[in-house]
Amino acid sequence: MAHDHREKVWEAFDAQMKKHFDQYTGPQYGNAKGNEQIDKFTSADCWSQIDTYIARREFNARGTREMLRDLIKIGHYIAEIYDKKKRELNEGDVYE
Repeated sequence: MAHDHREKVWEAFDAQMKKHFDQYTGPQYGNAKGNEQIDKFTSADCWSQIDTYIARREFNARGTREMLRDLIKIGHYIAEIYDKKKRELNEGDVYE
């Protein structure tokens, strides 16, 4: 089907996201679950975090791998916004 490529791209990104949680957020924040402060963030807080990564998208002085990691962080914040917005709007998923 036409969407096979999109699914493969998403599955590869999802695998990186899971590794990010295991290998980055846990060690970064010193606990197995990672950074729970995001639980206290509003959707607006998450958008502000995304803005930080967008602002440095082409000028990441930390190198290309960190530039790619920033994209994973953006993906994580997008997922959090989606979850928070569903609750704020008292809505379920878009596609049932």
